[in-house]
Amino acid sequence: MKLFRITTAKAGLALICLMPLLRVTSDPARRQVLGLYSASFFGLFLLWAGICGLGWVLLSVHDARRRKQLFFKSKLVLISLVVAVFILEIGLRLNPRLVPMGVRERLAAGGAFLDFQGAKNAADLDGVRFPLAPNQLVMMTQPEGNLLGSIKTIKSAGQPAGTTYQYRKDHQGFCNPSNITGKVDCLFIGDSFTEMAYLPWESRWPVLLAGKMKWTMRNLSIGGIGPQEEERILGAFGEPHKPSVVVLSVFEGNDPWDAESWLLWQASGRSYTDFLVKREVVQNRGTVSNWYASLVARLMSCCSKKSGADTAPNMTFLMAYAERLTLPKETIKSFKGWQAEVQSVSEVNKWCEKRGAKLVVILWPSKEHVYAESCAGSKDIEMAVRLTGRKDPGESMRYLSEMVKNADTIHQLLAEYCAGEQIPFCFVLPPLKAIVEKGADPFFLDDIHPNVIGNRAVADYLVDWNKW
Repeated sequence: MKLFRITTAKAGLALICLMPLLRVTSDPARRQVLGLYSASFFGLFLLWAGICGLGWVLLSVHDARRRKQLFFKSKLVLISLVVAVFILEIGLRLNPRLVPMGVRERLAAGGAFLDFQGAKNAADLDGVRFPLAPNQLVMMTQPEGNLLGSIKTIKSAGQPAGTTYQYRKDHQGFCNPSNITGKVDCLFIGDSFTEMAYLPWESRWPVLLAGKMKWTMRNLSIGGIGPQEEERILGAFGEPHKPSVVVLSVFEGNDPWDAESWLLWQASGRSYTDFLVKREVVQNRGTVSNWYASLVARLMSCCSKKSGADTAPNMTFLMAYAERLTLPKETIKSFKGWQAEVQSVSEVNKWCEKRGAKLVVILWPSKEHVYAESCAGSKDIEMAVRLTGRKDPGESMRYLSEMVKNADTIHQLLAEYCAGEQIPFCFVLPPLKAIVEKGADPFFLDDIHPNVIGNRAVADYLVDWNKW
């Protein structure tokens, strides 16, 4: 009996330690269903509640023998709960279609289950992390409130609740409405800032721009990819279209860091799945404790009254992007990811020159960059705290001034490179800043991407640009 108890306790502890591994799907490169996002969080919530309940009950029992028996039985219940969550996640991973359609829709509205159909008949492209899934049905949320936040719908003054819609990838797995196989005037290539899959087709800036310029177009962008992958996708799929213009979109928030990640992946010699799992384990050894801390913080925020900070716009600023805005020019120039970014732009330019196409490079600012100068100018302490993540007002303002000082680093470096290579280059910061200065939001409230307003403003700005 004692051996059984010890074995059971060890098994339960091992399952809890395996939780961080469950944050990665069996095949994340194929964008399989992240059922574990919901199951793990719900399981940890029950586990946390159970532990609190156990502590309360044990403290109320004064008989030592009775308390010991109760503790043992409660421990078995908690271990059984962990095992049940573990089995549930395996089931969701092996067969996503076990999840009812209604549940899928709610989870899709919260940012999980985006590609719930899986990636059957997907084609692997050498050097690209995400296999392409032709004719894949995707569910996305089109809101001004909630894109990648919690499952519950967020409502904001003057803005509609989130609505879920479906679209189907084209014959090669890109986000276009139908099969486009012949010559087009313009090809768009980039990551999620160019794919804009979370908006209806007619609201995306590449479509708005092409319509106003009277271009035929095709979008070869994929959310989540980096510069080296964009270069390879253009080489693999661009030739039949014989474009006159190629618009390469760069996002300053993560493209150089995506380029570095790609280099690390290639150097590892592993599949992308194995590379992700190893990195996840190394970088998130404290994941379980962080989950509990995050859970407690969420519960407390739900129960607490609104504070002064809640009067600021309800938006999520990503700390990684904010910190990158503070990096000086020399640091960026010596960064291998930046050097790889420039090399990829060079390769795309060579591809265009061989085919008589004109390359145009568009740089997207991070959300933090757009708001930083406005925040610093107004000396809004509450916004500075939200923007920098520093709770001390003085420290947040000092950090904000450092952000403003170095925010243009990537813009300046990329502009210098494009000028030297005679590549037309446009930074789309001005129209986004103009919207903020008018008191509106060009971005989703809880996401880094531009909303319908931001997409329209950038398209109008590019139409009037004089270097086409």
